[in-house]
Parts: sequence; structure tokens; C-alpha cells
Amino acid sequence: MHILVDAGGFSRGIGEISRLKTDYLVRGLSELGYRVINLSTKDLTNGVELFHSLQDRYGVPFVSANIRRAGEKKSVFSPYHIVKLEAQKPRKGQIKDLRVGFLGLTEGRIILSAEIDEPELQVADPLETAQALVPELKKKCDLVVLLYYGNYGTVEQILNGVEGIDAVLMGGDYSRARSRAALERQPPVAAGLSLGKYLDVLTLTLNKKKAVQFAERRQIALKEDIADDPNYLRLVDEYEQAARDLTNRSESRSRVERDKQ
Repeated sequence: MHILVDAGGFSRGIGEISRLKTDYLVRGLSELGYRVINLSTKDLTNGVELFHSLQDRYGVPFVSANIRRAGEKKSVFSPYHIVKLEAQKPRKGQIKDLRVGFLGLTEGRIILSAEIDEPELQVADPLETAQALVPELKKKCDLVVLLYYGNYGTVEQILNGVEGIDAVLMGGDYSRARSRAALERQPPVAAGLSLGKYLDVLTLTLNKKKAVQFAERRQIALKEDIADDPNYLRLVDEYEQAARDLTNRSESRSRVERDKQ
């Protein structure tokens, strides 16, 4: 049983070209089979509506438990998402099904791009949010996995102050989260590199009661000798053409504005 997820922080920059890159990136993650994507303060610089439209278009659930509009208590996205797994041919004594709940949290401040006409976004305290939601999520699933983007120190505070989290996958503070001490602690903490050149795999071994007994992290480097997938070559070509078209339109608008002056 495996689940592909992202802890957040994948979006870059502001403006039209950044939104175009994010669109194609989420489309690619969807085609790869990603099941859950956490949103960070960095991702939402381009606004909430962009990600609502991407979620509707590509079907990948975004989670964010502590990002809210100013003056509201409800998060702008679902706080968590539950993935149900079933073993195809379980042997005697093996787990037949598993419900894994992914809770999304981040930290920091969101500064919306000046061109985004949306209400202000605020980030609620991640520890207080986890304290409120983990007990609720634990009742609905077998395992609770925290997807977190931010500082490793904050994750430690959450794990020391909240019972019921079984594992943490995080982005942001990669160096500390990738230490042996982070993986060997209970619950285990793991993080993948942000350069896109590696696939990080966290393997959890469960007992019959579906409790985590052992955690192992592997880093798989991408191999240059493996032929590129034609579908993704097509996706790259489509993006490059869309980027050229966008650049040409922007230059045309600039010329019109200069002529008006």
C-alpha cells in the first residue's frame, strides 16, 4: 500500500507566469497519482481562488487546517483528507484495509500579490489547531499523518503537545527534518528534498492493531538513463508553448500602453 503526498511549498513567485507554472505543476502531480497536497503560506501568495479552481480541474485534494480569511474561524480548504486503502490479495494475518488521515498545517504570514483582489488571509496557531483537530481525525481513521510546511522546532512543539499523530511529513526546514534523530523519534518525522531530483519514501511497518512499529526512510535518485515518459514530455511542451503565448501577450499589452502615453 502506498500514497503519494506533498507537504507544500511547491509554488514559486507571483504573477501570471507563476500561476501558469503552478497550474501545470499541479496537473503533473495529479497525473502522477498524488492523493493529497498541503498548502503553505508560500503557495497562497497568488490567492485562494487559484487553488480552488485547480482542485476542481485536476481533482487533487488540497488540505490546510489553519489558513483562514480574516475574521473567520473556518479554514479556506478542508483541514484534512482521509485516504482509504485496501490490500488486493492480503495474506493471512496481514492488514486488509487502512484509513489514513492527512492533516495539513503551515506557519508564517501570507502576503497576497497586489493584483489579487481577495480578502486578507491569516494563519492560525498550528499547535492550537492540531490540538483541536487531531482527536477528531483520530476517531475517523487508523493513522494520522501530519503534513507540515515550516520549522522543525514547531513540529516538535506540536508532537510534544498533541497525542494521536502517527507520523509527520514536512517541507521547509529540510535539514533538521532529515536527520536520523527526527526519523528515529516517536512519532517519526521525515522530509524530502525540494529540488525535485529525488523521491523520498517513508515506509511505516504496522502491527496487527495498525500501530506504527518501525519507520524507514529511503531516498531514490532519478535516473537519467531511463527514457522520459511521453505524456510528461507532452506536458512540458504544452507548458513551454503556453509560457511563450503568455509572454507575447504581456509584451503586446506593454507596447499598447507605451503607445497610449
